[in-house]
Amino acid sequence: KFTNMAVFKDADNSLKVILFSIVWFFLILIFFSASSAKMVTYILPLFPAFALLTGKIWNDYISENKNEKAIKYSSLFTAIMCLSMAVASTFAFIVLIPTVREFGLNNGSMAIPMLFFTIPVLLLVYISRQQKIKAFFTLVLMMAGIILLATTVIMPVVYNSAQIDLIKYVNISNNYNSGNNELITYGLTKPSLVFYSHKKVPFVSSDNIKLLSDYLKSEKPVFIVTKRKFLDDLSGKVKYNLISSGKRYSLISNVNYLTCYKLKERK
Repeated sequence: KFTNMAVFKDADNSLKVILFSIVWFFLILIFFSASSAKMVTYILPLFPAFALLTGKIWNDYISENKNEKAIKYSSLFTAIMCLSMAVASTFAFIVLIPTVREFGLNNGSMAIPMLFFTIPVLLLVYISRQQKIKAFFTLVLMMAGIILLATTVIMPVVYNSAQIDLIKYVNISNNYNSGNNELITYGLTKPSLVFYSHKKVPFVSSDNIKLLSDYLKSEKPVFIVTKRKFLDDLSGKVKYNLISSGKRYSLISNVNYLTCYKLKERK
């Protein structure tokens, strides 16, 4: 029915907001899910649409006693998820503390699992007692806790485990020979490299050894970002200098950057 624009125009504003939010949410979700490169920040455009839908459902629940089953079961599901996160994060901080410290986290972050233990219990109590306003603000507090967890724990771990190496490789490329070189990727697509370097980054597929060899034989300095696991496969097939190697990615080149850098320092 809603394919007819006349029907859509006759719909009330609340229904239009719902339809708009649903289209917004799924367009962003499908678009970035289909993308070969994924970053945590890609999901941020989903939150306004999700907030509009959630706000509409809770408004109808509080003011008109609608969506009682939806609120009850969604709150139960959210509480179970948060309690599971609390157990998992507690295990991570206590058992995996050396790894956590490596990523720059501290024991103060233990407040996060404690938050996820207490707030879901309060939410379920308020829902069972029909204390709707208290339940709503408890949910808001819970969402704020999830955002706190994402920004202070998850995103730094993702950044330090992958993006920090990519930024380092871009800086090496930009600093060598005043940036008069070429930065390419081999066997991976990383739009973030384009963002960090502010220039086009050519891509060489992992089955095109000849093109990679041609780049490495060129007179112009070339820096190549690739997956660390590809290095063993490249050994013996192409000649390259290993500039740097991180947890997931490595940087190879046709120049000995470290030697050139030391000579430059001596001068």
